[in-house]
Amino acid sequence: MISPDKIEQVKNASDIVEVIGGYLTLKKAGANYKANCPFHQEKTPSFVVSPEKQIYRCFGCGEGGNVFTFLQRLENFSFVDSVKFLAKRAGIEVEDARFSVNSGEKDKLISANKEALEYYREMFLKSEKAKAYAAGRLIDDATAEDFKVGYSPHEGGLAARLKEKGYTEDDMLKSWLAAKGNYGLYDVFRDRFMFPIFNIYGDVIAFGGRVFDDSNPKYINSRETSVYTKGRNLYNLNNARKHASSGEIIIVEGYMDCITVYAAGIKNTVATLGTAMTQDQAKLLKRYAERAVIMYDMDDAGRQGAIRAGDNLFAEGVDACVVSFDGVKDPDDYIKKNGVAALSERIKAAAPFMEYRIEWMKKQGDIRNPYYKEKVIKELAGLVEKSSSAVVAESAIKLITDKLQISRETASAYFRAQARAVMPDEPGHNFEDPLAMKNKGIDSAERTILLTALGYLGTEDQDVVLRHIAELRENLGLKYGDFRNTIYSEVMEKVKGYFRAGEKEILAKIEMDYVDNTEVSSMISEMLVGNHDNRPKKGHVADAIQIVSDCFFTILQDKTNEKLQEIKAQIIEAESSRDTAKQMELIKEKARLDKILDQRGGNIEQES
Repeated sequence: MISPDKIEQVKNASDIVEVIGGYLTLKKAGANYKANCPFHQEKTPSFVVSPEKQIYRCFGCGEGGNVFTFLQRLENFSFVDSVKFLAKRAGIEVEDARFSVNSGEKDKLISANKEALEYYREMFLKSEKAKAYAAGRLIDDATAEDFKVGYSPHEGGLAARLKEKGYTEDDMLKSWLAAKGNYGLYDVFRDRFMFPIFNIYGDVIAFGGRVFDDSNPKYINSRETSVYTKGRNLYNLNNARKHASSGEIIIVEGYMDCITVYAAGIKNTVATLGTAMTQDQAKLLKRYAERAVIMYDMDDAGRQGAIRAGDNLFAEGVDACVVSFDGVKDPDDYIKKNGVAALSERIKAAAPFMEYRIEWMKKQGDIRNPYYKEKVIKELAGLVEKSSSAVVAESAIKLITDKLQISRETASAYFRAQARAVMPDEPGHNFEDPLAMKNKGIDSAERTILLTALGYLGTEDQDVVLRHIAELRENLGLKYGDFRNTIYSEVMEKVKGYFRAGEKEILAKIEMDYVDNTEVSSMISEMLVGNHDNRPKKGHVADAIQIVSDCFFTILQDKTNEKLQEIKAQIIEAESSRDTAKQMELIKEKARLDKILDQRGGNIEQES
């Protein structure tokens, strides 16, 4: 397993601002940084990164944690994968016996793909045929280098190269760089112009190969492997995200469209990989863009693909629009015929997706026919209900009613679920169960004690606050085991243990104890950077002490009330059994508990 010391080394070498800054556009906000949250849709930044505490927190959706939990949440990494990724980034060697066979396979496939990339690039630079083809497609040297385009010779040679480098037959077959025939292994890609596909970290994970003429199959693409799923990656996102400072990314259909548009200077361009844009691709794009411009081919397949792409982007909360142009089939041809300035104007004139979708559906049938109109409304209602934004949904409903010329009353029959989502609750129905309110109060008390303890760790008042917490708890005869929330109880036990042991970096120790626990890491981050009305201001130690005292008394009161209920039941039982001695003993205990409830926690003296 990875040692705690190694994990701490990786964590210390991975500045959270730099790591998250590789995904989001962070802006300085006082001592912290802010950005739009990648985990939910928002217009106003509520995602905060604290360089001092090395944690993040979103005040909109509640997500928070450390540098490892960020990668686990955003990239769907396991904890081990997040450590490996950051270790590689920092140049730190890690070994872990828990690494699965599959993890080892992924590393091997990426390594084999990297070797293939170097081979194809080497062959490209030696091939006049490949360089001439690139020039004919307006791919200059700088663009060829950015995209790492290559050439696979007709006679093959990659399989032999990989064998020389120590890769097994199984490695080559699993990576789909070689296939097995009657005479042994042979290269999958032969006499093709090669397009390597990278993940967002710059690792080559697959390839596409195009013939030099118009023979079929025009393209051969890598099959899916343990490192590549075409529906979860976007071509050129590794480059485009660096040029998406405006928050906008252009989406085209194919490799050449993407390269041509990029070479023309519109570098925030990606392409889907031989499939209509999937929900996973929409989720991926949302991390790097607030707005997506769909620029597909102008044939029927391209228009239908634009609709599917827009549907998925709309459902993910991405502001999408669609580019249209006449006289040519695709962006590549448009640039060659009209120039990049004209294409830029078409991009600026892109139609908002919902408008485009409505107009497209109106052209697919007779919108005057009530049966077709109802079909259109039902389909659009199903799409609108996927939106998590009440504002976006309300705007879409208004657009649909205006464009289709239907009343809001008629539309309400089809948008009932969405209407419920955007309408506020009716007054007079906000009753809460008394037991639930009581439990909420106890949880708040326990939480506030932990929040106060964590908030003062590492400050000049740390010892005063922690000593008061320890002494008051012992004076009241309470244990952290009395806490109803086991997580609060467990963390407070750790605070107590480290404080008694004289540990200087208590917070760092606790963070490392829970470094692979996303739930607790998120909770700690919320407590350290969250907005809390009951958090005392810096220097107001007396306020902190009073708050803690009140919270402990609340907990004691709850515990005492529970004990009183037991005592009352036992008194009735003793009375029924005529056990006078037992009854008197219980009455005395009840009086003692009643006295506790009549006093403030700070004045209680525990009887022996």
